[in-house]
Amino acid sequence: MANGVVEQYGDLARCRCDRLLLAEPACQFGCRFLAFQGFQRDLRLELRRMQLAFRHL
Repeated sequence: MANGVVEQYGDLARCRCDRLLLAEPACQFGCRFLAFQGFQRDLRLELRRMQLAFRHL
């Protein structure tokens, strides 16, 4: 599941995972964290878009 998120959210995270995932557990955490940050950003942008769309109600 996390690998799919990494592939979806960020070349930097994918690149780090491809090179160092098996070598360092810290890198595995790092790339998952970067992917989560990308997911959070997208979620915040979508929430803001919805708030603006329904502001007049």
